[in-house]
Amino acid sequence: MSKIWANGLVIAATVGLSLYLVVRLLSNIPIAGSIPLFMFGAVRYLFFATAIGLFLGTVARSISQHAFSRCWSRFS
Repeated sequence: MSKIWANGLVIAATVGLSLYLVVRLLSNIPIAGSIPLFMFGAVRYLFFATAIGLFLGTVARSISQHAFSRCWSRFS
């Protein structure tokens, strides 16, 4: 479980850093919306994507069944 939290923290920090460095400084594009709201949405998506991956990994009996169920869950 600690590996999941560590990866989530690294991904969330990278999203925020990329938003600031690439969009604001490098591209010089003004951000019209709320940055904390964007970060909240990114972390929320990360949480739910991890949750469905853990759920399908628990339910699936084999790797191929897990891959098929992940593909099916994206299109429904």
